[in-house]
Amino acid sequence: NILQAEAALDAVLTRLRLTLREAEMLEVGQLVPLPGVTVGSLRLEGPDGGLVAQGRLGQSAGMRAVRIEGAAAPGMI
Repeated sequence: NILQAEAALDAVLTRLRLTLREAEMLEVGQLVPLPGVTVGSLRLEGPDGGLVAQGRLGQSAGMRAVRIEGAAAPGMI
């Protein structure tokens, strides 16, 4: 049954480009500024990195959730 098939998606807020030195200097608990990132800029991507849908971060019954705002156009997946 296709409805029981597993699917892998990545929720992506932003991508950050760091030098190896900058990445090595990251510490647990460190705050990393993400300029221009909002809870409305979430992308759901498939395993190949292609856009599946856009969404917003939120909560449902006290759990973190993603509200799907718009699906990718057919042929864009």
